[in-house]
Amino acid sequence: MRRMVTKMLVLTLALGLCACKGSSGPDAGAGGESPGGGDQPGNVSEAPAKAGDDGEVSLTIGTWSEVANTAAWLLRSGQDKAEWVWTIYEPLFTVGEDGEVVPYLAKELVTNAEDKTYTVILREDVMFSDGSKLDGDVLLWNFENFKENSTMSSTHFGSVDHFEKTGDNTVVIHMKDWSSQIPYSLCSVAGLMYSKKAFDENGYDYCTQNAVGTGPYLLENWEMDASKEFRLREDYWNKEKQAQV
Repeated sequence: MRRMVTKMLVLTLALGLCACKGSSGPDAGAGGESPGGGDQPGNVSEAPAKAGDDGEVSLTIGTWSEVANTAAWLLRSGQDKAEWVWTIYEPLFTVGEDGEVVPYLAKELVTNAEDKTYTVILREDVMFSDGSKLDGDVLLWNFENFKENSTMSSTHFGSVDHFEKTGDNTVVIHMKDWSSQIPYSLCSVAGLMYSKKAFDENGYDYCTQNAVGTGPYLLENWEMDASKEFRLREDYWNKEKQAQV
């Protein structure tokens, strides 16, 4: 009975980043659509986040099903995302209510079917929870790492030939064969960004147990098969959305 109660009190999201509204989340202010579109299921319930005695806002999420690790490139599906992922990670783009691709961490996606390229242009104000910046080098690393190490690589990047950084905040995706699915892959797990600094300084194994993303919360405690506890970031980049807490 106690375990059932824990599972029913599943989700607390002061920022509204996990809540579904149709196929997409609520408005996110500075970033356009809130993360949560694409393949995220809508079977979660909400309760308000709580502020502790020290004024910090915390969040506890009960576990419906467990993941083996927290590295963004090893997440597989919307089932992973429904429980906790959108508190830590955010995608480059989201899916709007009418099915259109909406910029979020990226500010533009340039499509060139004739040249078989997609060009991703990042916002310039996005920071990871470890203080590092999301720029072209980090985006290139995330793309290459996902293609090489993700079990979902063939699904999302199977038609990709290579990636090329062409500016401080710009990466071009070169296709072997043209695919109109790429923009939607960038709304899903292929578009989730992990801190390159955290990977470089701590290694692969660290990343599988420590989520370091651009999202509004920090993962503070992970009780396997029970719950995850989070703390609201004071330095979250999306100040307009954070002001709604």
